[in-house]
Amino acid sequence: MIIVQYIILLTLIYLVLKNKDKSKLKDEKEKCVYCGNRIDSNFLYCPYCQETIKKKCDSCGKLIYSDWRLCPYCEKENNKEESYYGANRNNY
Repeated sequence: MIIVQYIILLTLIYLVLKNKDKSKLKDEKEKCVYCGNRIDSNFLYCPYCQETIKKKCDSCGKLIYSDWRLCPYCEKENNKEESYYGANRNNY
């Protein structure tokens, strides 16, 4: 009888912890550094102010925030002018 209660208790704990992890994934929002509106953390551009949020590093190609001067992955300086898609994003 104690074993059955123990299994039920562990199952309930597992289900509670599993739901907490899913709720964190749903709320992956951040504020746009330019206009302050809440946007998804994987957005490259702010849909409100049209500013570039993230871009590819000129050296290693990993996504970094557009206002970062140095890439934290390869430690190279980056050009702030170019975006993820290149100079003109309106073609995409």
